Amino acid sequence: MTSNLHPDANFDHYDDWHDCEDCGGSGEDDSMCQCEHIEDICCCAVPTPVRCDTCQGKGGWHIDHSAEDQALHEAENDTR
Repeated sequence: MTSNLHPDANFDHYDDWHDCEDCGGSGEDDSMCQCEHIEDICCCAVPTPVRCDTCQGKGGWHIDHSAEDQALHEAENDTR
């Protein structure tokens, strides 16, 4: 599944982007309407989803492979 909020058009390393599992990459939490911050029950004809708390509305996040690469490099070059 790819996010509609992908970082930018020039970003070509799809392996470095992870879609948020909670919102499915949309950046919105469709289980709650924005009016529910004020009212207990949503009565909107068309509910307006709130921003996903997990990804902060970005739809996912970049995966930092540098730590994995560093650990692999250290394991390959361990001379103990």
